[in-house]
Amino acid sequence: MMHPGQEQFWVYVVWNARHQKYYVGQTGDLESRVAQHNDPGNDFSKFTKRFPGEWELLHAEEFPTRADALKRERSLKGGQGRDWIKKTVLPGP
Repeated sequence: MMHPGQEQFWVYVVWNARHQKYYVGQTGDLESRVAQHNDPGNDFSKFTKRFPGEWELLHAEEFPTRADALKRERSLKGGQGRDWIKKTVLPGP
């Protein structure tokens, strides 16, 4: 947990049940970023914009630096990270 006034960064997984798609990202403002994924007029979320419907936050991890968050994001987007997400984070069949 971060101390008040200290920056925090997040790696997160959002899920769209309608399209059975997930997205991994990183941000400094988790609440706003999830809202952006759910705003069809937002141009910052090109992947999630292609799949309309609700994007639900399923998983989030907090990091003290953006570099740490980016490292974790890259690992989750790799093969072992994708496998971990499918087994641990995503809803069952």
